[in-house]
Amino acid sequence: MKVMKNGMAFWKVCKIAYHFIDLIRNILIVVFFSTIIIVCFADVILRYIPWFMSLGWAEEILRYLNVWIILLGASVATKHGSHLVMKYFLRFSQEKHRVLITKIVYITILIFLVIFIVFGTQKTIQNIEQQVQAFPITIAWFYLAIPVGSLYMFIDYLLILVYGHHPFLKTEKEE
Repeated sequence: MKVMKNGMAFWKVCKIAYHFIDLIRNILIVVFFSTIIIVCFADVILRYIPWFMSLGWAEEILRYLNVWIILLGASVATKHGSHLVMKYFLRFSQEKHRVLITKIVYITILIFLVIFIVFGTQKTIQNIEQQVQAFPITIAWFYLAIPVGSLYMFIDYLLILVYGHHPFLKTEKEE
């Protein structure tokens, strides 16, 4: 009985931790996307107002923020199972083979994500001293998108691999 209570407590902690990092991911996406909209709008407007110049740094920052949004958005797509899947190829195989093929694909993806996390972290650390050309911040903040987005995807794919579905994905009934 005590083991069951400890297991349930651990599960609740995992669920709370996951929802917290998921909240951070969603906030980052909203903040970065809002920043892109505001900066891009301001840059376009300033081009057509006399005595003002467009924001010279906008293009570079917008490009880097797009990378963050793409990688964080890819992890959200992983969570919801919205990535392209091999359903076309899987429909030609037997049910028992589909499960095995799917697990092999998930394991392969996890291996590649570990490689992305490791090399992305190394690249981030290597470029910590380099600054963005048009803005006085380190380019490492933008390289950090690679290991962070990959880590989010790794967590989601691992949960899907272990449970067969995403255990923390809210159903329509829960919302």
